[in-house]
Amino acid sequence: MSEVALSAAMRSNLLTLQSTQKNMDGIQFRLSTGRKVNSALDNPQSFFAAQALSNRAADLARLLDGMGQSISTIQQADKGASALTKMVQQADAIANQALTASAAGSQVAKLTGTTSLTKSQVVTDLSGVNAGAALTFQLTNEDGVDVTPAGPNDSVTIAAGETVEQMLANINAITYGSDNKQALQARLDENGKLEIQSLTGGNLRVVFNNAGGGDDLDVAKALGFGDRAAVQGTAVNATDEVALTALAKPALMSTSFRTGSGNDIAVASSNLMDLVNASGDNLFEGTGGATDGDSTARLQLSINGTGTINLATFNINKDGLNTTVTTDQTIQGLVDTINTSSLSSFVEASYDTATGSFSIRAVSAAVQTVQFGVQAEGAAAGVDADFTANLGFGTGDMQAIAAGGVSPQTTTNTQSFILGAAAGELANLERDFNAIRTQIDQLVKDTGYQGINLLNGDNLTTAFNADRTSSITTRGVVFNSAGLGIKAANFGTGAAINTALAELRQALTEVRRFGSSLANDLSVIQTRQDFTQTTIQTLTEGADKLTLADQNEEGAKMLALQVRQQLGVVSLSLASQAQQSVLRLF
Repeated sequence: MSEVALSAAMRSNLLTLQSTQKNMDGIQFRLSTGRKVNSALDNPQSFFAAQALSNRAADLARLLDGMGQSISTIQQADKGASALTKMVQQADAIANQALTASAAGSQVAKLTGTTSLTKSQVVTDLSGVNAGAALTFQLTNEDGVDVTPAGPNDSVTIAAGETVEQMLANINAITYGSDNKQALQARLDENGKLEIQSLTGGNLRVVFNNAGGGDDLDVAKALGFGDRAAVQGTAVNATDEVALTALAKPALMSTSFRTGSGNDIAVASSNLMDLVNASGDNLFEGTGGATDGDSTARLQLSINGTGTINLATFNINKDGLNTTVTTDQTIQGLVDTINTSSLSSFVEASYDTATGSFSIRAVSAAVQTVQFGVQAEGAAAGVDADFTANLGFGTGDMQAIAAGGVSPQTTTNTQSFILGAAAGELANLERDFNAIRTQIDQLVKDTGYQGINLLNGDNLTTAFNADRTSSITTRGVVFNSAGLGIKAANFGTGAAINTALAELRQALTEVRRFGSSLANDLSVIQTRQDFTQTTIQTLTEGADKLTLADQNEEGAKMLALQVRQQLGVVSLSLASQAQQSVLRLF
């Protein structure tokens, strides 16, 4: 195709129209994008400066997401800490309740029978009770020191035809001390059951004795104590003793175990044969007669009269007038034997190395009585072994006597203890307390957010700038029961409960301190979040100033170009009229 020749005027007008259209296309693009700088070709300096500002704003926008997640993590931890505070306070309330119960249960040693009586009832009319039957009382003060009056004033003898009311009056007439304080308070409760309470602040032991060769246990049964009294000394020619001990404390607690000539507090690994009391007397010893022979004695424990377990075996070797007693058992062995036995769901043993006191306490409300004693077995005829175990439980020693002339022969000496009034309640409170400990552990496990648990030792780092040179680290804590120092409940003594209360107060302080720390970090992150948002806005505005088009200006330019385009078309038309005049020649 050959070229079409254009006149100079038409070519000039055509170039003008092309330039105008090009400018119109550029303005239309700026109007459609809203930016006057859309690429480096438009304005390299402004384009790259705006891009740097936009990139920083985008980086900060991504950090805002992290800040938001950090805020959620801290809020979750704060909610967990608030719930944890309530649980610790609940545990504190239980411990305070236990302290009150322990104090109340530690004030009174009381025996309550199971048989309904009336004041006018004649005691010797009760089944198996003979005239002359006696109740002998042994008492201690709150420090465990014997305060039982000497002589006939420590017992009451039931005369023929004596009524229950007269028996009560006789018991209430027993006194102790130089000022003759009333030692006992006996009465019938609202159900007619015999209730005997110590007024000395310590333990109470009653020994039942029937006159005329009657069975001592019949007296205990008639008065409502037969199911809990222990029969001691069942061998031939042995002295029977039917007795029951009520404790002023909710646990069996021994005298102070000591060893050596220095009378030092015994360590847990001490052998039982090395133990002495505060007076330096051996707690376990044997004395013998002239007959040679060997025997065995066993320290035993049972609950509610059943489930007897052996705690220690003593070998008694007799050679003429010499007696040697040996055992491999230690104090810690006693503790472990009880705590790993079939009785561990009922009682728990412990040894306080600071005071030297060995204790057995109830961990179940099902514990009614605790039987603790010695069983001695003679291996040959003619053995006369006298084995004593004095652990300071209740009142009196425990002796097992194997009389001569019987082979084989067995004799037992067991004391039956009724724990302080709070023992069952304390066992229930321990269960409730330990349930709270479990819930604390479970709460802490459930407090995590997106894999970070500030209550279980995790840390949280929140970055505030793109290169992470500005950040804050929220330090996590371990706030399960172990981390808070809340140990498993041991409400056996007031001192142990006070220790638990001190642990709870410290735990509560730690939780509150951590909550304050969380609030501080949360405030910092929220402040930086607001600051970052305003920074992003500032950066975006700065980038827009470099690249955004002025819509009014661009619109005016478009209008001018449209007019220019129209004028160019008219000019092109005028330029073409010169060629059109040639047609008139034909």
